[in-house]
Amino acid sequence: MCGCVEKMPVVSRADCTEISALEIWKFHWKADAGPNKEGELTASLDRAEIDFNACQARGGNNNLEAFYDRLYQEGRASLEDRQMLKRTLVGNDNCARGRDFMMETKGFEVFYPEITALDTTGMKGYTISVEGGTNTGKTFLHSNINGDVSLVDVATVDAIWEFTHTTNNGAALSKALVNIKLGGSENRFLGSSFWGSVSMQASDTLTGREKWYLQEVPGETNTYYIKISGGTALREIYLSTTTAGNPDLYDMDDDSGRQRWVITEISQ
Repeated sequence: MCGCVEKMPVVSRADCTEISALEIWKFHWKADAGPNKEGELTASLDRAEIDFNACQARGGNNNLEAFYDRLYQEGRASLEDRQMLKRTLVGNDNCARGRDFMMETKGFEVFYPEITALDTTGMKGYTISVEGGTNTGKTFLHSNINGDVSLVDVATVDAIWEFTHTTNNGAALSKALVNIKLGGSENRFLGSSFWGSVSMQASDTLTGREKWYLQEVPGETNTYYIKISGGTALREIYLSTTTAGNPDLYDMDDDSGRQRWVITEISQ
């Protein structure tokens, strides 16, 4: 059964099979054999009984990734092989991540079309509110004087955002790529750490963590995915929030509404 993982598609989990073999050998001693009649012992395989059983991973469960983890812990598999396995067995709720990684390795790139419904010159102000999935009153994206970002129930001046078209460090890849900024704040740029902690930054650091793609949510009005352009952990790209209203990055739209943002122009 060699080569299964190399040939299988991206999946969340897989069972596995291991072989249990019983071999019966016959030993025969012939006392007067040999050049000097010193005797000779021969052995031959009489029969073999092979059973295919479910793998016994750590904890006794039949799971290929857990079984391979057991092999790694026992020193029978390398860390590199274990990590390679996780490109195919991506775990629960990670199929989108695995699919995107596979597409990237094949040379495909995601294209984000221009968002014509929003002004990206920085001349208009907008509120950004979460579509749903949060506690009562945790609605509008907001920043305080220290650069901390949270959701609040009232859109004050610190919840009025501008969109400014930017390039990907000089390469104009998409007109949907923007900086998201507050008008009068010292820390103007909405950004993220490598690990997905969202906060305000004083400038665009050119890491990709202060550049965002706007993507319309299919079938909805004025509702967008806001995706970071780079510089973060693998596939942590969606602007999201916890139920308590603490913005962070997430790797998928989980249908809770917390990765979907309603952008509304402020009347002048």
